[in-house]
Amino acid sequence: MSTSSQGALSSNRIWIIRLVGLGWLVLAALLAFYWGRFVYDAYLTVGFPGQIDYGEGIVWQQAALIPGPRMYGDVQAYPFLVLNYPPIYHLVVHALASLGAPWLMTGRLVSIASTFGLAALLVAFVMESIRRPGQPILSRPAALAGALAAGLLLVTLRPIQDWAYTMRIDLLAIALEFLGMYLALRSLRQPALAFAAALVFVLAVYTKQTVIAGAAASFAVLLVHTPARALRAALFAVLVGGVALAVLTLVTHGGFPRHIIVYNVNRFSFRTAYEKLFAFGILRDYPLYLSIATAMAATLIVRHWGRLREMPPGHAIILVYFLLSTVSLLSLGKSGAANNYMIPWVCSWAVLIGLALVDLGQKAEQEARALPLLALLALLIVQASVTPAYDTRRLVDPQVRREYAELVAMTRRATKPVFSEDMVVVMQAGKEVPWEPAIITELTTMGMFDERKIIRMIEAHDLAFAVVTGNMGVGRYTPTMRTALMKAFPVERSLAGERVLLPVESN
Repeated sequence: MSTSSQGALSSNRIWIIRLVGLGWLVLAALLAFYWGRFVYDAYLTVGFPGQIDYGEGIVWQQAALIPGPRMYGDVQAYPFLVLNYPPIYHLVVHALASLGAPWLMTGRLVSIASTFGLAALLVAFVMESIRRPGQPILSRPAALAGALAAGLLLVTLRPIQDWAYTMRIDLLAIALEFLGMYLALRSLRQPALAFAAALVFVLAVYTKQTVIAGAAASFAVLLVHTPARALRAALFAVLVGGVALAVLTLVTHGGFPRHIIVYNVNRFSFRTAYEKLFAFGILRDYPLYLSIATAMAATLIVRHWGRLREMPPGHAIILVYFLLSTVSLLSLGKSGAANNYMIPWVCSWAVLIGLALVDLGQKAEQEARALPLLALLALLIVQASVTPAYDTRRLVDPQVRREYAELVAMTRRATKPVFSEDMVVVMQAGKEVPWEPAIITELTTMGMFDERKIIRMIEAHDLAFAVVTGNMGVGRYTPTMRTALMKAFPVERSLAGERVLLPVESN
């Protein structure tokens, strides 16, 4: 090769390296912008006194009852309340609120803090995944950049945006799950951490009972590498979880398993799962993220086909987790399922993307093959740049705030219970939620609740008024219940974008 040809190749390589550096800077700037926006949106949501998500009010009511004599009580007796989640999130919020912090603000701050923790855990998991026993990390800058990208990508994902600001259990549960996965992986270097991981997995399950994919993936991989220790840790988790179940069942007179298991077996449809998979817009909004994550998962399988035991443990854990969370998308067919069911899935994308960046970053530095990394950075920049923004218009609308305050004041003055789909209104007014319409409708449909108890209350005008947030669809009302409400409260008024149904004498 001539000297001029070598010079041209060298010049081209320099330009590619410069473009890679520019790509990293652009991606970092984009992700920093989204985290800045996340912090600002968190500020707006924490201070907003109204409902952001339908379930916030009932979770607030549940947290106020846990711990206490009425937790997981008789749903057949008024108030007709189902406490459909285990108690860890509620206990955390209750403990913090008992120090004097406002309940709603505290509940949202727990979710926001969990999101920051989850992002940090994704970074730590990627860094731990690329360690090799007795070997230094081949390229620390590439490793750190890829790991940071995995954590920072988190807030560009819509399921995270939609749930990170709410008084809901999901982000704390997933953060605990990833903490367990990280500790399980780390236990290969520090054996005692296997039992710490087991305990954290129990806490995750007692935050949200369906959060089991991380434990399944972790113990499956640990069984390959340290079978005896993995079995002991798994048995420890079963023992601790079983004791907790026995105690909660005993103190609630059987109510705990009935509420979190029996009352959670909702109607299911494969067609609904298929429709929601597309309706939530995740496939439409994030095709590049999904493609990169899937390609990385496929690469791991192909690269280690026939010798899967040799796959690095961290890569194996996240691969199994990705596959399990993909299969779990079938749960979208459950009545009432929302895109919070997709949080584990999109978190696995972030880790796989981080590992892909590390892999290609190391190749770029060690083998002078920078074009694949440049292509990957370009795809991530394109995808991140079209991330949907979280809608804050209602949060900053002064008219909404004024009318919401008026609605809360009306509820506080009421001398009878107030039924409201926006259950935050009821809790802000210092009253008690009489029933949560979605779960009561579900139990009624499945023959586990007699709606005539509620119909009699409505017809006897035992309610002051009702607040509905939509068109009173089938998901939250049976036809009989909807008809009874409209007949008892024929006068309608709009406040804060919600429909207030009033009796005739209020006209």
